[in-house]
Amino acid sequence: MLPLDKAGVWYYRVRGISLALPEGGRQMTWSNPIAMRVSSPRFRVIR
Repeated sequence: MLPLDKAGVWYYRVRGISLALPEGGRQMTWSNPIAMRVSSPRFRVIR
């Protein structure tokens, strides 16, 4: 889980799992890091 309540740039990676591979070797390699920019929440009151 990404803590989206904190603004800034976050980097994340994913790892695949292949159920077609034999048990014990199903984990695949990690992806390259991807940057994601999270902005602060903004609210506006409209009457």
